[in-house]
Amino acid sequence: MPTAEPLLDRQFLERLERLTIHWQRSFAGLVGGHNTSRFAGGGQEFLDHRNFHHGDDLRAVNWRAYLRLEKLFLKMFQIEPRVPVHMLLDNSSSMRSGDGSKFDVARKIAASLCYIGLVRLDMIALQPFSTDLGEGIVAALSRTGLDEVVVANRTYERAVELAERVGGRARPFSALGEALADADVLLTSTGSGTVLIDADMVERATAGRPLLVVDVAVPRDVDAAVAHLPGITLLDLDDLRDWAARGVAERAAEAAKVGHIVAEEVGRYGEEMAARQAAPLVAQLHEHADGIRQAELERFGAKLAGLDERQRAAVEALTRAIVAKLVHEPTTSLKRDAGTPRGDRNADALRDLFDLT
Repeated sequence: MPTAEPLLDRQFLERLERLTIHWQRSFAGLVGGHNTSRFAGGGQEFLDHRNFHHGDDLRAVNWRAYLRLEKLFLKMFQIEPRVPVHMLLDNSSSMRSGDGSKFDVARKIAASLCYIGLVRLDMIALQPFSTDLGEGIVAALSRTGLDEVVVANRTYERAVELAERVGGRARPFSALGEALADADVLLTSTGSGTVLIDADMVERATAGRPLLVVDVAVPRDVDAAVAHLPGITLLDLDDLRDWAARGVAERAAEAAKVGHIVAEEVGRYGEEMAARQAAPLVAQLHEHADGIRQAELERFGAKLAGLDERQRAAVEALTRAIVAKLVHEPTTSLKRDAGTPRGDRNADALRDLFDLT
């Protein structure tokens, strides 16, 4: 049984093994080392410090800095990730036009990139596709409720097949000019390699009537002069790319705003949760202090018996204010440092000093 010729020879594969797909940037994060690597070299390097927050990984704490400053800092590292490689391989009939060398070159390039990535344990995803781009756009537009879809192809049988798939009507390519007379949108995507629609054809068909022309062919099917005709809007892949890029940029800007909102809310939630941890001890401290105040007032009750109602209210307010000022600083410190080693030490000290449980 004959064997297929290898796509890439052994000598070429050995040359590919010396290459690497480089990631454009590194990610800033905490201590790495969660994923082991077969390769020597720096996969991470120290980047910066940031303040410790409740819930952070204690393994990333710089304990040497804590011994000097009595404050927790997290070490941040720049981590080199595995490179995710996603490739699309055009498997449509246009890639096999002529002598078929276009598809052969494309699959060799895809195989080479896959081999380089796999040797380095990168994540590789290769997705072949054969659906024509124009067909996909027509199918999407037909679902929006178009009145009619007319399909013209240089091979009438293929026009019939595509029309059946998208729910349209087939016409011979020679009748394209007549079809343009009633069209609002012209979508063209062929692999002819030459201009099929020139300015004269469009001008005769539209006679100044508005027409949107979308040319997604490479090379282009529509003469660039068509864009200068009155009432004609010509869009190509560059325009679609710019439109998509604007949409991505707008979504990224909104995502950044959402990220700031989420970060603020997470920070606020963390502070509230830390304060709640100290709440029981704070309540005990206030109850203990107020109990001492009330006991002292009762002990001096005989000496205060001659006071009228107004004077008694003044003494009550004065003693409450003194107690509140005395416990204010410990209360603030407990809430601020809750969930940290410093906060734990302060809480233990308060329990010992005031005999709290």
